[in-house]
Amino acid sequence: MARSKEPIYMLGNAGSRAVAAGGENDMAGGTSTFSAADKSSIKVKQMNFFTATMYSLTHRRGLYIAAWLLSFGIIFIIALVMEILHITDPVRFSPLGTINKFGGLSSIMAFLSSVAGVLLGTAAGVGDLGVGMLRNLVATGRSRMSVFFTGLLVSLTAITGIMLTTLVLFGIASYFLGPNYRLLTFSVILRADLWIILYVLVWTVISFGIANWFGSRSIAIGVILVSDLFIGGILSSFSAYPGWRQAFIGTTLRQIMPAVLNHGSVTRIETGWQAAIVIILWLTITIFLGARQALRREL
Repeated sequence: MARSKEPIYMLGNAGSRAVAAGGENDMAGGTSTFSAADKSSIKVKQMNFFTATMYSLTHRRGLYIAAWLLSFGIIFIIALVMEILHITDPVRFSPLGTINKFGGLSSIMAFLSSVAGVLLGTAAGVGDLGVGMLRNLVATGRSRMSVFFTGLLVSLTAITGIMLTTLVLFGIASYFLGPNYRLLTFSVILRADLWIILYVLVWTVISFGIANWFGSRSIAIGVILVSDLFIGGILSSFSAYPGWRQAFIGTTLRQIMPAVLNHGSVTRIETGWQAAIVIILWLTITIFLGARQALRREL
């Protein structure tokens, strides 16, 4: 029986069963058309589309390891060095769980994890285009919107798993390694964690939408870096243009960060409502543009 050369999870349930049946028939006849790599991917045949898409993203080992290093590895190394310095010289170096150190490390974590979210979001957005995977998926009867929103959900699930692991371990370490007077309370840690999750997920969604809009990971990453870090950074230094500053999503997200991450500044209620509107608009527009382009893209 001729065996399809397409990746197994692209063939759909019927195609997967046919390939599996063909493999069984070949083996019953004394010959097997499955290579060692095929046999190792037997599990993929039974996956639903979401699981298969998650499998595809997380098995880009370089990308996934980079995401873990950015979100977890670097913070772990910095925290470990800080705690070792405190143990060796407690007079000169404060413990890990002080307010200042928690706020500083959490800010670093938010930035690095947002970079990881951008990498995963852009990869999930257009990673299938270069290898022709989207064409195969559509040919098997998958709707483009199903592929689009499954990719979005997969990118959010992947970065959320990494973030929750990092935040839980870092929060526990910060709380129990803090000074005896416990200025770092559970509520302070929770507010900081919720903002970091919001910050990272918003950037992941935006990067996914922009990547689909342009059809290129590199262009999407470049647009995000130039718009937020360069243009947004320049405008943030000019107090004469508060309205323009508010239009940039990075600036808006930073305006609602908790006091522990914002040098004690408390977000005003009206600023919070304005930020919510800006965030919703950014998410809606980027998803709309990405989905529109995904529907119109020639395969």
